[in-house]
Amino acid sequence: MKKFSLLICLIILAGCSKSEVILPLDDLSSPASGVAVSHLDNDDLVLVDGLIRLKISREEAIKRGVPVNEYDLVERTIDQHNETNAPLTKAVNRQILAWGMLRDPSGEGLQNMVSGLNASSTYGGIVLNYTFGSDLTHYCTLYYDLYGSESISDYVAGMGMTQGSIPFTDFSWGYINLSFVSWSGEPNVCVYEIQE
Repeated sequence: MKKFSLLICLIILAGCSKSEVILPLDDLSSPASGVAVSHLDNDDLVLVDGLIRLKISREEAIKRGVPVNEYDLVERTIDQHNETNAPLTKAVNRQILAWGMLRDPSGEGLQNMVSGLNASSTYGGIVLNYTFGSDLTHYCTLYYDLYGSESISDYVAGMGMTQGSIPFTDFSWGYINLSFVSWSGEPNVCVYEIQE
């Protein structure tokens, strides 16, 4: 009977133990082996005082399986976007109607899009601010379609840390579709915000 009880205890103990890969504190540069590769998305962003921020730390992202180069690229792109757009937003007291990130995690032309962003302006006009985070040798393209008081379909392309603003002075209501494509073979992102 003692042998049977000991055998059951060993089986329960073996079933409860779980092998887990723990990264040393000095090696947080890549996801642990056995962790599925994950990517940052809009749920990892937050808007604080008119600035887009990552709400996940580098260490948390790595534990989740986000590649370090992707985290660093997103962080640099957001910082560049905020540095350029925040002073203008505050100077003219613009309200941010929509914001987020589009990405091509592989850089192989996988289209990432956001559809049906509802926007309305009491002042008659909106501005689309964008920042691309990509390598310096391949193009990224942001396509935009506006439907409503003003209908426009067009795109803007660039490489590296490309930034810009596109004003739509006659747009007062409707919705916007954005899509982002790149063909670099590397992760690429586009941080955007739409302001009244």
